Amino acid sequence: ASVFVTDFSARLVCVTLRATLATGDTVRVYDNGVFLNTATVSVTNWTFLHSSTPASGTVLRYTARVADAACNESAAQTTPYQVTYTTTAPSATATISAVTDDVGPVTGTVANSGRTDDTRLSLSGTISAALTEGQAVRISDGATYLGNAIIAVGQSTWSFADTRTLTNTQAPSYTARVIDSAGNVGSASAAYAVTVDTQSPTISSVALTDATGRQNNFLNAGDQVFATVTFTEAITITGTPRLGLRAPPSAA
Repeated sequence: ASVFVTDFSARLVCVTLRATLATGDTVRVYDNGVFLNTATVSVTNWTFLHSSTPASGTVLRYTARVADAACNESAAQTTPYQVTYTTTAPSATATISAVTDDVGPVTGTVANSGRTDDTRLSLSGTISAALTEGQAVRISDGATYLGNAIIAVGQSTWSFADTRTLTNTQAPSYTARVIDSAGNVGSASAAYAVTVDTQSPTISSVALTDATGRQNNFLNAGDQVFATVTFTEAITITGTPRLGLRAPPSAA
């Protein structure tokens, strides 16, 4: 019998037999030469759940043997299937340095908590220590896993392209963290949040609030008019805003 592990998070050992077991035969599973228990067999496949929880850092070396009803065993496989059980999360921490907009008249880094008209954003960042073999940088939007960043072993800078097409008012909140090959996840980075804004602001209302020099409710040349203009969203004003007034045609 040969051993391979398909889900080590549950310590589920799966095995393929070269032939169907004879009546009374069993598959016996060992760790470091110590008998654990017999496996559950289905035709030429068997599974075994290693239910005990070893200490973090324990090296498990699984082998399997076929035994008959008299407990005569076949030879063990030459090379044990070796895995290391670890629950220690990576110590390296990730940081999101920038979210980049490359669409429209305003491009470049979008400020954290800022707005963007780009619906497919790019992220970049760093990790506090060089990436080691088996590690990856995991990117999420809130609780939604998006994918792994592009980073090579031995490097400490990463990049990631959000392949989703974001919609107007959508507000992704990105985090990054280092994960190892055993599925242990490091601490999350500080969130980097942006809001997608693909619609131009419009004026929703104009109210004339005051005026100077009025005589009998008429305005004269040089009078000042004060107005409150409400837009559909917050805007940034540059220069001096101007509001045009259109006078009704004079009576004949």
